[in-house]
Amino acid sequence: MKKYLKYLLLIPIYLLSLIISLYLLLRIPPEIFGCEGFGCFGLIFLIPQLAVILAIPISVFIYYLISRRSGFLKNLFLSMKQFFTKPFPHKKFILLFSSISTVLLITIIIYSFKTDNRSDFQVKAPGNPTPTAIISKVTTKIPNVNMMDWKTYTNNKYSYSFSYKEIETLEFRSCGISPSNFSGEERIVFMEIPNSYNVCFPIDWIADIDIWTTQGNKTTSDAIEKDYPRKEYEIQIEEIIIDNVKAYKIKSHFIGEVDVDGYGFSPPDLTEVRVFNNGYTYHLYLGNEEYEDTFNQILSTFKLIPDTSNWKTYITEQSNIAINRKYKIKFKYPPLWKLGEYKSSDISIAGVAIDPFGPATKEELDTLDISEGLVSFGWASLSKSETEKFDLKVGQNSIYNARKTEEYTNENHPNPYYFNKHLINYYVEIYDGWCFGINYFSEMDDRYISEFNAIISTLEITTNSL
Repeated sequence: MKKYLKYLLLIPIYLLSLIISLYLLLRIPPEIFGCEGFGCFGLIFLIPQLAVILAIPISVFIYYLISRRSGFLKNLFLSMKQFFTKPFPHKKFILLFSSISTVLLITIIIYSFKTDNRSDFQVKAPGNPTPTAIISKVTTKIPNVNMMDWKTYTNNKYSYSFSYKEIETLEFRSCGISPSNFSGEERIVFMEIPNSYNVCFPIDWIADIDIWTTQGNKTTSDAIEKDYPRKEYEIQIEEIIIDNVKAYKIKSHFIGEVDVDGYGFSPPDLTEVRVFNNGYTYHLYLGNEEYEDTFNQILSTFKLIPDTSNWKTYITEQSNIAINRKYKIKFKYPPLWKLGEYKSSDISIAGVAIDPFGPATKEELDTLDISEGLVSFGWASLSKSETEKFDLKVGQNSIYNARKTEEYTNENHPNPYYFNKHLINYYVEIYDGWCFGINYFSEMDDRYISEFNAIISTLEITTNSL
């Protein structure tokens, strides 16, 4: 037996090899394992098991390098052969234990491969109870309520919009980069009234509801781990769907030490939703649970305005009706949508409609009281009192004065075709009361509201050279 005692050196060498194998495996990008984001938390269990297996050949190789005997591998083979062919103390127990351990290890590895993208995992902070961060897929849905009195905000700079019901105790603020800038689009906050803040948003912490945008993907596990270190936060994570895009809802509880002498404070419990789209991460925070209903309204109506770089372009021609001969209208629309033009009696084009499945025909419009399509365009004249209500800026670079009306219908409408519909009308100012009208006629699910907002953002009005 003394002849083989030197192989006890394999124990510390194996421990060193285990550390090396863990380091090597942690350096491998998560994408190699076929997962991304929070789906990679299954690797917490898989990587140690792979490290145990990988450490075996590494330890053998290290022992071979430090061994002075050139016959190391041969002696190792002979010792293993002697173990299996000759009597050895507790041989049956050792073989049984090794077999069970091997089968169990292989079973765990196979199970980990099948569940490396499963939705539950453990996040543990030293010295604290182990919280469970449960991820489940939930699709945000527009609430089945009357939204006629809801406000809609559209951020043309960062391409998103949402709706919410105004309440007397909550003040809406659209903010720039500077805390004193109340006209920017970098940060959107809701502040409880009355509040002591004279600036656009509180510098020290999150507002009651806070929405802002950062560049790059901040929904990865590394990014969230950086913002919520495990030594300082217990977190619960829920995978949700916002406007058909995967998002993460993070509930955090601070467990770190508070630097009282340094005027530190313990952050309150916080809910954050992160969604990545078009190169930006959108952060939506709930800083005050009293306004959870408003926060959920925002989540259920949050829309990401699509990238329009590959969209089709429509430009009105000089042969259109008189008012249109002087002004040229240009806008973009999705490449798969169908466009229809409607001519007046003098064969001039009086209106345009676009629809994902095709606009209504002229014959249908002549006999039925229906909408031309999901989105329709035309000319309109408004009275002086109505033109004084232009309180919006729309179009490309948000430079055109506009007025917006919005309606949610119910089954009390005299025309059944208009039952339970969402109607939006934009009147874009041209001159002397003449406006360019843009109409939206949709089911209550607002499946294409993002595309509609994008169409509005591409609008251009120029003067024709006659």
